Amino acid sequence: MNWVLILCTGLLIVSFIISCSYAIHSVKKKGEGFMRYGSEGAAINFLSGILAGIIWFFYAGPINVFMLFGGMVYILACTAVCILILWVVLFVYKQSGLTQKQSYMQD
Repeated sequence: MNWVLILCTGLLIVSFIISCSYAIHSVKKKGEGFMRYGSEGAAINFLSGILAGIIWFFYAGPINVFMLFGGMVYILACTAVCILILWVVLFVYKQSGLTQKQSYMQD
């Protein structure tokens, strides 16, 4: 049981790293599109959460209903936290970029 939960958590962490790097790189390269690239990064996290949920469903479904629902709640919470952290990181990155542009324009 532990290896499946570790696999699902690892999948969520890897997708979080990929989505953060994709969104920050895209915002840095294009300069705009905070909402667009943030939504695309959130979609990557959401799809990996669905994949982790399917893996957990096929593993824990035949074993025990309580373990199935507990794992689903855990995966849902991890996915929501990853999406929330992604939006906060992008917002902070955007705000720091805007303050640097404003100070550059005032000089």
